[in-house]
Amino acid sequence: PAAMPVTPRFSRAEIETALDRFRGRFLQTPPPFSAKKISGTPAYRLARKQVAVELAPVEVQVFALDLLDFTGDTARISVRCSSGTYLRAIAHDLGRELGCGAFLTALRRTASGEFTESQSRTLEALELLARENALDQALIPAANLLPDIPASTVDELTAGQIRQGKDFRLSPFADRSGSKYVKAVSPEGDLIA
Repeated sequence: PAAMPVTPRFSRAEIETALDRFRGRFLQTPPPFSAKKISGTPAYRLARKQVAVELAPVEVQVFALDLLDFTGDTARISVRCSSGTYLRAIAHDLGRELGCGAFLTALRRTASGEFTESQSRTLEALELLARENALDQALIPAANLLPDIPASTVDELTAGQIRQGKDFRLSPFADRSGSKYVKAVSPEGDLIA
């Protein structure tokens, strides 16, 4: 007769200890069903064809990993991590660490870069704005994107030259000489380049 499956039992302290391995910087092997390319082909396509793939580990960083809720065999965790981190792989590896299986039942992205969930809109809210011809209220101005890149305001003549691909005066950017990139912004606050 087959043995009855046993529901794993862990204390909160045991899970917290196991989670320590996934905090900070560490090497993570992407899962076979990922978009990582192998000789130009996404790994998930090869995995669907049951072709064995060998993915190289990559360095990822988990800035914060908090156990929010834990009951029975289910944990709810909040993670703030670098791009390229695979949370399915963390769940899988956590299960290994605990000596059982583990998987995600849900994944909710609350932020990506400088964009947060609070800036998002429901489809219904967007439809309402569209009916009111106010859809632009839902848009984030392009000049506000990439806030780490400094901006320099250029006059209309320089803005026109930049738009047309002509040579333009560099004086508006002289105070940004130490920056690798600079945003050119019109006097009205519109992103030019």
